[in-house]
Amino acid sequence: MNLSDLQKAYAKLAASAAIIIASVILSLFGVTSFMAIPLAVFGCWAWMVGSWKVLIAERREPIRLLVKNLAKAGFKEESEEWSDDGLQIRIHGEFYGQKVLWVAERRNFYAHFYHLPYVQVNVADADAMKKLEAINQANEKNGTRQVVMTQPDENGDRSIYTLATTLIPSYETASFLDVFMRTALEASVDLRHFYVDRPWLAKPRSSVGFTVKKDEPEATEEKSSADETVAARIGFQYPQA
Repeated sequence: MNLSDLQKAYAKLAASAAIIIASVILSLFGVTSFMAIPLAVFGCWAWMVGSWKVLIAERREPIRLLVKNLAKAGFKEESEEWSDDGLQIRIHGEFYGQKVLWVAERRNFYAHFYHLPYVQVNVADADAMKKLEAINQANEKNGTRQVVMTQPDENGDRSIYTLATTLIPSYETASFLDVFMRTALEASVDLRHFYVDRPWLAKPRSSVGFTVKKDEPEATEEKSSADETVAARIGFQYPQA
């Protein structure tokens, strides 16, 4: 059986404690010198420090923080999915009536929040450009979240969802998760707010959005002496009539 890092840390701490306690008891009964106590502590020091670091990392692990605090933040969990290696979890649920998903990993301090697809756009829709522009405006408002559009499926439909990534603090975690999820959900509200009629999108435009009329220069029959001088400086010879 393979032990996890947390199980190894607890085992090392237990072994260190047993060695130190044994050295104290043996010293009290005169079996060994009292110098055996500091020697036992020194010998177990590396184990204790390494185990303590593992315990601190476990305490700040996103999976632990999410499982412990999501319900306190108003998140209604529906299901949990673990990867085969037990290093990743997907937590499905609802928040303020919206379908959402959390993804966290044991070896990654960042956790990912998804507001699952709430709008669809078809590539053939006449108003597709309006929705694309609304996505850009929604993304400009808040940098901690991103409105994302999927690739079109076989019917040409593209789903729109919100993605937000964050470090999860170990202090006041529930309050942080509440504010973070509400801020992420506001992206869908902003998207619908920005999705309004834009008359200029219905007008035909050039590739850069405007056209410029270029006046043709009038042809001149005579060459001025100034033109002759400039042409001579750059090594150009006017053709002789």
